[in-house]
Order: sequence, then structure tokens, then C-alpha cells
Amino acid sequence: MASNDPEHEHTGEEETAAAAEEEDTGAQIAPIVKLVEVAVATGEENEDPILDL
Repeated sequence: MASNDPEHEHTGEEETAAAAEEEDTGAQIAPIVKLVEVAVATGEENEDPILDL
């Protein structure tokens, strides 16, 4: 069922706003911070599981 409420009417403004957000500008953005992978010990590495469901 269609609604006749003005707030539910479809306008072309929504489509142009969505198209503007998806536009590819070709800009290259380099990361500011370089992250290095770090090994984290949880203390559970050498535990034997008693119950494994």
C-alpha cells in the first residue's frame, strides 16, 4: 500500500546525494601511522583443556 504522506515521497535529491558520496576522486591517501604486529601472551598457551565442548 502506498502512502500519500509528503515525508515518504521519493525525490531525486536522495539519488544525487548518494551518487555524490560514491564519486571516485582518484585521491591517494597514505596511512599516517605504521602498525607492527606484536605477539601477545594470554597465559593460556600451555594449559590442558579439561572439558572441550
